[in-house]
Amino acid sequence: MTAGRFAVALGLLPAALALPFVTLAALATPPGAGALGTLATTLVVAGGTTVVTLALALPAAVAVTRIGGGPALWFAATMRLLRLAPPFVAGLALVVGLGAAGLAVPSPGRGSPLAAAAAVMAAQAITLLPLAWLRLAEALARVPAGVEDVAETLGAGRLVVWRRITLPCLGDALRATAMLVLALAVADLANPLLVGADLPLLAPALLAAARAGDAGAAAALGALLVMVTAACVLLAGGRGAGRAPAPAVRGARRPVPVAARWGAVGLLAALALAALGVLALVGLGAVLAGAAIPRIAGAVVRSLLLGVIVAAAGTVAALALGYLARRAGACVGERLAAVPVAVPGVVVALGYALVLGAPAAPAWLLVLAIGAWALPAALAAGVRAFASLDRDGEEAALSLGAGRAVALARVVVPAAFPAAAGLFAGLFVAAVGTASIPLVLGAPDPSVAAAAAVAAARGGAPAAGCALAAAVALAGLGVAGLGRALGARDPIEVLPL
Repeated sequence: MTAGRFAVALGLLPAALALPFVTLAALATPPGAGALGTLATTLVVAGGTTVVTLALALPAAVAVTRIGGGPALWFAATMRLLRLAPPFVAGLALVVGLGAAGLAVPSPGRGSPLAAAAAVMAAQAITLLPLAWLRLAEALARVPAGVEDVAETLGAGRLVVWRRITLPCLGDALRATAMLVLALAVADLANPLLVGADLPLLAPALLAAARAGDAGAAAALGALLVMVTAACVLLAGGRGAGRAPAPAVRGARRPVPVAARWGAVGLLAALALAALGVLALVGLGAVLAGAAIPRIAGAVVRSLLLGVIVAAAGTVAALALGYLARRAGACVGERLAAVPVAVPGVVVALGYALVLGAPAAPAWLLVLAIGAWALPAALAAGVRAFASLDRDGEEAALSLGAGRAVALARVVVPAAFPAAAGLFAGLFVAAVGTASIPLVLGAPDPSVAAAAAVAAARGGAPAAGCALAAAVALAGLGVAGLGRALGARDPIEVLPL
C-alpha cells in the first residue's frame, strides 16, 4: 500500500511536467535555417562562457583546497553570498557600470555582435562561478592526500603530481561541471536580455516568438533548447545541482612557494572583488532609484508571497514524498536534481503559456510553473534527508506502542526539521530569483520583482531594476540566514536561471 501511494504521488510530478511538453510537441514546427543558426550562436557563446568559468573556477578551487588561509575563507564567504543573489545581477551590474563609465551598453539596435557576446559571456561567467567553484573544490577535497604526498616524497615535481594524479582524479567532476555550466548558459534568459543586444540566442528568441504569437516557432526553439540541455545532463552523468556543500578551507599540507602563495592570494582577491563589485554596483543602482522605490514595492511584495507559497508547498510535498519513498524502499537518488537543468524553466513556462493562450498568466499558474520546475530537485533533497536519518528512534517508538502518527510527529518531524529549513530556503531563493518563468508567463508587464527588474533595466531604468534586484537578494539572504539559524547547513540549490 505504501509503495502504491508513493507511486501515485510521484506520478504527479511527470503529470505536471507532461502538460507543457504535450503542448510543445503538438505545436512545434520543424526548425528552419534561422533556428539552427540561433542554435549554433547559442552553443558558441555558451561554450565560451564554459571555458571562461572553468578557467577561473579551477585555479580558485586549487587555491582554496591546497593553500587555504584567510583569503580562502573570505573568498568562500563571497561565493556563498553571490550564490544567494538573483542570477541576473552580473548583467545588471554591467549595465550600471558601463553606463556610469560613459560606455555604450549592448542593447537592441546598438552594439556589435562581438561586444554583445563578450558581455553575455562575462555576465554568465560571474553568475556561474560560485556553482563551478563549489563542485570543483569539493572534488579536489576528495582527492586522496596521501597519494600526492607519496608521489612528492618519491621525487615527483608538483606539476607531475598535478598532471598524473590530481587531474585524472578530477576527470569526472570536470566533465560534469563543464556540462552543467554549458546547460545553464544555454538556458539563460535574463543576462542575454540585459546585455546581449540583438545576438540570436535560443532563450531570448523563444521569448520573442512567444510574445509575437508565433507558437510554432516558439515551440520549435523550446524543443531545441531541451535537446541541448538534456544532452548536457546526460553527458554530465545525470547529475544535477541539488547538493554542493562548501568544502572545508584548510591550510596547505606541504610548504608552498612564495610566488604560488601570492599568486593564489591575488587570484582569490581579484575574483572576490569582482563578485563584491557586482553586488556593490547593484546596491549603488538601488540607492540611486530613490523615488522609484514606492512604485516598485508592489512587485517586491508579490515576489515575497510567491516565494513563501512555493517554498512552503514544495517543502511539504518534497518531505512527504521523501518519507514515503524511504518507507517504500524506492531509490530516487540524485538524478531528480538534474530535472530543473534538463528542463529549463523558460521551456516549462512556454508550455504553460501555450496551454493558457493568454497574454498574461494568472498568479496560480506562475506558482504551478515554478513549483513544477523546482520540485524534482526538492524531492531529491527530501529523499536524501530521510535516507540519512537514523530510523532507530522511530522503530523504538513504534516498538513501545506509539502509533505511526505519534512517531512521525514526535520523532521523525523534529529530526527532519533542519532539512526542511534548508529546503524552504532553497525553494524560496529559487522562486523569488528566477526571472525566466515570470518573463514568459507575465509578458508584457511582469508583476514580480525578478522579471520586473530585467524589464526595467531593458526599458532604460536600470536604477529601478537594481532596487528590485537588491530587494530580492536581501530577501534571499534573510531567509537563508534564518534557515541556518534553524539548523540548515545550506539552502538546497535549484538554480534559478
